[in-house]
Amino acid sequence: MKILSTIFFTLISFAFSANAINIEGQPSILQDCIKNIEYNYQLFNRPNGRLDCSGELTVLINVPDRCQKILFYRSKPYIINIEDFKIFGSVSQFQITEPISEKEITIPDMRWGTYFRIRFVLDDDTEFYSSLYCTSSYIEKNDLDAIFETSSAESIINNPVNISIVNSNILIETIVPTDFIIAYLNGSILFSGKISSTISIPINNTNSSIIIVRYKINNRIITKKFILE
Repeated sequence: MKILSTIFFTLISFAFSANAINIEGQPSILQDCIKNIEYNYQLFNRPNGRLDCSGELTVLINVPDRCQKILFYRSKPYIINIEDFKIFGSVSQFQITEPISEKEITIPDMRWGTYFRIRFVLDDDTEFYSSLYCTSSYIEKNDLDAIFETSSAESIINNPVNISIVNSNILIETIVPTDFIIAYLNGSILFSGKISSTISIPINNTNSSIIIVRYKINNRIITKKFILE
């Protein structure tokens, strides 16, 4: 388990901007709102042999006066270039019920290449945002180099789907929206729909000992067969 932390001091202006990435055209940026970011991560090998990284992200926030709500936005993971970042994929909300000056929030299962930022909503509906950050900025250089070596942009684009059987569940990991049909060999449909992140689907192996997974990626229809034990 590795921990990388950055502390921001309000008296040193460049300490804030050195680890943040600003994007033009966003609502008002609230300076000095992030006091500390800590990424407690662990490296592991995925079934396809690629090195991955996941961890717990802890953010210590300087809460502005009259703040009623804090929202934590994060993108999909595995983004290498800022130019590839388009939109936030999920949000966590934290209500502020009494005046406080600081708040610590913890977000589990944050993967490398995940962009995130904080949004503040005041009691008069005024909104402020923090600057934009990325988990990759808090991974040790040697670890990040090893991740990029096995998970290059090309390999991610060409092989964006990983499927495995884990503890009576079929685990599907994808970084791009993909249409799936998952069925038992007898024709019974287990799942049909679009998947755009990581999903775990329970398996009832009394229906059939074989599962068929079919999906379309890069204009190709791919069919895989899994034999249940």
